[in-house]
Amino acid sequence: MHIAPPVSLLAPSLWLGGPARETANEEISRILRAYLIAVVVDEDWYCREYPDVLEQIKSGALSSATEHYVSSGYLEGRMPIYVEVDDRWYFDTYTDLLAAKNDGLLVDGNTHFRDSGYLEGRLPWRPVIDEKWYLKTYPEAKKDIDRGDFINCEEHFVKSGYVRGYFPHRPAMK
Repeated sequence: MHIAPPVSLLAPSLWLGGPARETANEEISRILRAYLIAVVVDEDWYCREYPDVLEQIKSGALSSATEHYVSSGYLEGRMPIYVEVDDRWYFDTYTDLLAAKNDGLLVDGNTHFRDSGYLEGRLPWRPVIDEKWYLKTYPEAKKDIDRGDFINCEEHFVKSGYVRGYFPHRPAMK
């Protein structure tokens, strides 16, 4: 399962200025909606977690939680599903958090991810990478790895690709 990176991290690479800004932003919105349509939204969980969305569905303003997520929920930083963090992988990968956990400043990976980790661009679990597809789809990743900036596709995705909006493997379409 893939979780879309937070827009706050994608926005700097998407923002365009100048006279064509409005047209460019419309195009960016179209592309973003196409990207988000591949994200699975847990309708029941989303409505429990965000009761305002349930109220909008009941009133007829929205047809579903998925509609809300795609149209505005993602931009508001809302999660589409409940995320269970793999604590061992999370703290092994994000070693900057380990000292805070050991000092009692962090309860667990779930709490950190929900409160700030997602918005920081962290992943909750080890991604499943289709290396052949990833390198073919993102040739700059191969250049980065060949140059020695990253040791493999997984490290590239975790530290760079995810916040650029890359997929770790071919996305399954609904």
